[in-house]
Amino acid sequence: MSFTVISSLIILVDYVEGTRKFSTNSDITSITVFIFTLLRTPQLLEETLPFIVLFGIMGTLHNFNQKNELIVLRAAGLSVWKFLSPIIIISGLFGILWSTFLNPLASHSSSTQSEILNKLGSEFETTDIWLREGSQKNKVIIHAEKYNEATKTIFDVTYFIFDIDTGDELKFVSRIDASKAILLKSGYWQLHDVKEIDTHGLIKQKNTMSFATTVTDIDLINSMHKKNFPSFWEITNEIRKRENNGFSIVLLDIKYNELLSLPLMLIAMSILAACVTLNHSRQGNTAKLIVLGVLLGFAIYISN
Repeated sequence: MSFTVISSLIILVDYVEGTRKFSTNSDITSITVFIFTLLRTPQLLEETLPFIVLFGIMGTLHNFNQKNELIVLRAAGLSVWKFLSPIIIISGLFGILWSTFLNPLASHSSSTQSEILNKLGSEFETTDIWLREGSQKNKVIIHAEKYNEATKTIFDVTYFIFDIDTGDELKFVSRIDASKAILLKSGYWQLHDVKEIDTHGLIKQKNTMSFATTVTDIDLINSMHKKNFPSFWEITNEIRKRENNGFSIVLLDIKYNELLSLPLMLIAMSILAACVTLNHSRQGNTAKLIVLGVLLGFAIYISN
């Protein structure tokens, strides 16, 4: 019940927000906005999953309590843990199922939504793109302002080129500015309107220039949609890749640990729900305990 209610609220709110956001874009219809909403829903549900479990179990146990069914179970000689064990186990299994199976679906649907939005939206995706590549001898940091996915072109590009000395320290070699750089299938950037500046401040200008690269169009898309985390099965490879390239892995590491600990989080929420709803209704304070449970749930979620 709580899953249906929260899902419906998420879809409704996100659809209304999407309608407002894309109201000025004639290429995006209400049906397209609804498709965007459906593609975003799994990711939004993942963020609210602990509360879905909390509210669902609280509602179920409170309903049992109101009908005195819990009293009957206790009178039959069942301990609290015996009838709570299935709830706790199912919560943990649901967390494992979500992390290993539903999270990849959520990640894929979110990436699909971003790609469709990029194609239907403006010609360029305006965003800060940062890439890093190189070898054991040198490193290249690439920054661009815009990206056109159709032509594999980045605009307002800056290359910072470093050598690696014997002490593994980076030594600045040169900076290359270009109006645009096209990613070729041959493994090269084709730069246009090039200005190269070395450590002495000498400037060399060229109309075009080729620059070898290991960057792929997938790397560009991942960089452009950096807010979309990889799926549970891909995130360790992405962490390893970014770590080797010298990028921060803090956010990815946090996300990975969140997915690993999701079963424990749902188990904690189920136990919390039981603690605030097993009090007999005749003893009073039921409403206060439920409110307390909701507040504690928010506190646990935020602290996590």
